[in-house]
This record gives sequence, structure tokens and C-alpha cells, in this order.
Amino acid sequence: MSSIHGTFIDGKIVLDSPPDWPNGKRVAIEPVTQPEIEMMTEEDQGEDPESIARWLALADAIPLSTTSPLDDPEVVAWREKMRRYNIEAVRKQMQEASE
Repeated sequence: MSSIHGTFIDGKIVLDSPPDWPNGKRVAIEPVTQPEIEMMTEEDQGEDPESIARWLALADAIPLSTTSPLDDPEVVAWREKMRRYNIEAVRKQMQEASE
């Protein structure tokens, strides 16, 4: 069985997707440590050519994503489910309007 992720909201854990575990399966929950985010100092925010060159170098160092959310089969399935739901909802509204 693989691990799954979720978010702690208002005293409950909301899972990103449902697990394929049997009912009654015991689980262990521990928080994920978030990396520290370094904020820019006022010195880093200069408008001189050196500061701008630093900014450009930092931007160029950001790796490009090689995947799309649409590569995830769960995302594709969810979008299709929502598409079908919306079509049925509009059909129902049109039917009710014509009655």
C-alpha cells in the first residue's frame, strides 16, 4: 500500500484522493515539514543593473515542470466526471424550463 497525502483543516484530515485501503485499516499520521522560504531583503530588491541581473539569474534557475496535471489519470478522470455532471445538470435545467 502506498502513502497518500491530505490537509489538516478544522480538526479533520481531508485526503487529496481516496485510498484503496480496506475499512478498519490502521494508519499513522505525521505532519510534512515544509521547507523554509527565503524572502528577499530590501538590498535584493534594487533597481540597479546588478540587482536586475541577480533577479534574472534566480528566475532562470527555476526548473521547468516536465509534467502537467493532465498527465495524472486521477485528474483526467475527475475532469471527465465533472464534465458529465455539468452536462446532466444543464439537461435537467432545460427540461424543467420547458415544463
